[in-house]
Amino acid sequence: MRHVKLSRAALKQGKSSFQRCGVPHTKAGATFEDSAFTAAEWARLAAEPMLEVSAVDGPVPGPEDELAAFTAAVRAAIATLGPEEFTRAGAPQLGAVRAALPEDVTGLTREAVDTIWAAMAAEGVTAPQAAEGTDD
Repeated sequence: MRHVKLSRAALKQGKSSFQRCGVPHTKAGATFEDSAFTAAEWARLAAEPMLEVSAVDGPVPGPEDELAAFTAAVRAAIATLGPEEFTRAGAPQLGAVRAALPEDVTGLTREAVDTIWAAMAAEGVTAPQAAEGTDD
């Protein structure tokens, strides 16, 4: 079996679907039996820069796995922010979080940041404070 999904290049171009070999391919992708395409079609899919084709040995990652990866990436990005990258109310600034994310993490919204930040705050995480001046 093989899994086919949109590549980072396609996502950077804002594509949500890309058709090749008579099948629309999406960000989440789909898993196909090897017999779903001919050898020539598999070669064409593998050579297509808008797609990523990978062999599947175990279970295929589902939407829950993608959400967990997205959440982990946003949490890690928030953890890198400095005091100046939070609002007066103590929330992470959307632009700062977006800038701290890896390029392949897309779809960040204010709602997502607020939801993830609320979960982090419930765990006791607080916005960093600006360092006080020191006496020399």
